Amino acid sequence: MKGWHVTESDSQGAIIQQILSEVELHLGGIYTLVTDELVGIDSHVEEVMTLLNSSSSIGKVVGIHGMGGLGKTTLSKVVYNKICTQFERFCFLEDVRETLTNSEGALSLQNKLISSILKKDNHQVSNVSEGINMIKERVCKHKVLIVIDDIDGRFEFDKIIGNLGDFSFDSRFMFTTRYMKLDEGNHFWMHDHIKDLGRAIVREEDIQHPYNRSRIWSTDDALDMFRNAKVKIFVEVLRVDVKSREHEKELKSVDFKDLLGLRYLEVRYGSIMGDFSQVLPNLCSLRLPHCESIPSDIYMKKLVVLDLKECNVKDNWRGWNRIKAAAKLKAVNLPQCSRLRKAPDLSTCTSLEFINFGSCRHMEGELHIGTFKNLKRLSLRWTNITELIIRGNDIGKFRRLEELDLTSTCLRELPTGMENLPSLKTLLLESGKSWEFLMEEIPRLPRSIKRLTISPPSRVPNLLELTELESLSYLRGNIPCIPQDLWLLCDYIETLVISYSPNLINLHGLENLIFLKNLYVGTCSVLERLPSVMNLIKLKLLVVYECPVLVEIQGLGGIGESLSRLLIGGCPSLANYDGFQLLGALEYLTFQEQSFCLHGNDSFPDLSGLFNLKQLKLRCCLELTELTGFERLMSLERFTMKECNSIRNLPDLSGHGKLKTLNIRFCDSLINLTGIERLVSLREIEIHDCNLITKLPNLSGLKNLELLNLSKCTALTEVQGVEGLESLTILQMGNCRSIKALGNLSGLKKLALLDIEGCTKLTKVNGLEELDGLRYMDMGKRMRVKYLAKSAARYGKGLLSGSLSNW
Repeated sequence: MKGWHVTESDSQGAIIQQILSEVELHLGGIYTLVTDELVGIDSHVEEVMTLLNSSSSIGKVVGIHGMGGLGKTTLSKVVYNKICTQFERFCFLEDVRETLTNSEGALSLQNKLISSILKKDNHQVSNVSEGINMIKERVCKHKVLIVIDDIDGRFEFDKIIGNLGDFSFDSRFMFTTRYMKLDEGNHFWMHDHIKDLGRAIVREEDIQHPYNRSRIWSTDDALDMFRNAKVKIFVEVLRVDVKSREHEKELKSVDFKDLLGLRYLEVRYGSIMGDFSQVLPNLCSLRLPHCESIPSDIYMKKLVVLDLKECNVKDNWRGWNRIKAAAKLKAVNLPQCSRLRKAPDLSTCTSLEFINFGSCRHMEGELHIGTFKNLKRLSLRWTNITELIIRGNDIGKFRRLEELDLTSTCLRELPTGMENLPSLKTLLLESGKSWEFLMEEIPRLPRSIKRLTISPPSRVPNLLELTELESLSYLRGNIPCIPQDLWLLCDYIETLVISYSPNLINLHGLENLIFLKNLYVGTCSVLERLPSVMNLIKLKLLVVYECPVLVEIQGLGGIGESLSRLLIGGCPSLANYDGFQLLGALEYLTFQEQSFCLHGNDSFPDLSGLFNLKQLKLRCCLELTELTGFERLMSLERFTMKECNSIRNLPDLSGHGKLKTLNIRFCDSLINLTGIERLVSLREIEIHDCNLITKLPNLSGLKNLELLNLSKCTALTEVQGVEGLESLTILQMGNCRSIKALGNLSGLKKLALLDIEGCTKLTKVNGLEELDGLRYMDMGKRMRVKYLAKSAARYGKGLLSGSLSNW
């Protein structure tokens, strides 16, 4: 702090209080959030910090998603306290969802953010627009850490905090939310590891006894709980996935009778049997995707969410009558329920916000939606629904409707009043056969639309008025060129999809969409050239597929600093990749079904300039013989090559120290792999159906390797160093008919699965009986019976012999 000017008239008490207030502004963010309820999560917090430390744009915003009580806020506070001092300024905005219920909530959040970052409590703004300007002018100049706790759909980043791009590149943001799908335009992102970390926190409540925890996500823990006779009153959330457990798919009502506090139940691929009329009295969320049998007498009065994705439920299921009493029901998810012939009667469920009947291909007739005043999302895609029953056929009274998916439906006509839907953000109108002749002109649309899919020659009369539009898809059109009004959307369109357009001959005007971030062009059978993409300096994703006569893509060098993902497939005539070697920001590259003749005009492009490439996928490139510049890919983490039948040798892999996954399949001419023994970061090796490989280098130094799959490498005679793979959990060598011996496996203490079925020349495996963790094994019929006998005696029923198809 700077020196304080004090006069004789100043009260010492007032001065001291002023100094304390200033100190609190500087130190409060560090010390006021310390929590005492942390148990055993320190080792996990580092992974969240790694995500935030990422130098890529993905690491700028990290979201933590999960149900209430999962530990989202706790986790975010711990991370905040650990890293906040690495930033110039920092702020933790708590209880945002609750704050936004107040009419002045957005303004309150802005003032808290401004005072925390600027270290002055007298910088108050009087309206949201003023707050946006101050944040842009004063806050964005600092390297900041901002945590925004407990947000929902009412929180709009751009309208409260401002444009994410205005903040410095080294600033970081972290969200916590109960809602998975937020405003995609605000770059909300969720890493799979975060779910695991949150669940690990809950698991610490009682490691030994799962029935004493509030939430059980592990199937093993859940099945163990079912076998325990004690009362399970603490469990509120339960998830069971029995897809790979053929003998444990049937769950009975007696398994659930003591779960008196259960609010969330998710069972996948199960068969639920018995009388449920007296159990689960507090159930709020019922998710039974892929279940073969569903009880009809479950108590549903308190139900909020019903998810029966791809179930065998029929029209005469008695549960439909019970659902009528679910006054609080907000979401019904019934996609791919192929036995439904008509839409269930949900008219009494007046609180419904989400209805998904997508891909119920036999569902036909009418759908009454007139009572759903709070409806936000409705999907009828790929159904045979012919009519939406609304009073006056006016859909405009659904003021909260945000997403309407009518892709390939059989509607006789579109409802009127769409221009009166102030909340509508997504409208999908890809044509179905029965209504193509009706779609020459779409009704006027509201300006709130952000994502729109239509099928030419359909025309939107007020397209140029849709100033919020970010994503536009033209699908299944028979037009030779794109309407000119599309190219006038250059100031705001970010995603453009043009696909299934057999008569499209040019895309003149594409170069004007200078704010475009994502471009998909596919299944355009007569399109020969793309306009130069050089001016699309914000383009991050380019996908070009199934364009058989496309000969060139011009201007790639101009987007070398922005393009991070490139996928090209099914374009056998493509020979000119202008500026490909300048794609220095590219992280993900896929080539699929490309010819790449060595002596032709369409040779494989030079990879040497792709110094940031993390993932390379090559599939069905049948004439590919060499990978030019592959040895320069020092950032490569994942390499996949499938059905590239002409390539005989790969470059030496030893220089790819960051490589974690190596996946090579059905490469019939591949002879050897050199340098993999030095790839100490490798966690997965899959070399499958490569019939000319006879030998691999010694693998004993790969201490991090967890999966080794060499299945159907029929010429492979030996694999050295397997006994030294101390992290190995899966070893698959099925049908390696030339293998005669393996090392002693007694040191593979983490090995859980062993597949050596079909290794006809392998007569014994040493050390098998010492593997305490081994639970699944397939040895085939020729292996000596003594190993099965010893293993069965040691591990009991957990050790299986026979097929591994259900593992």
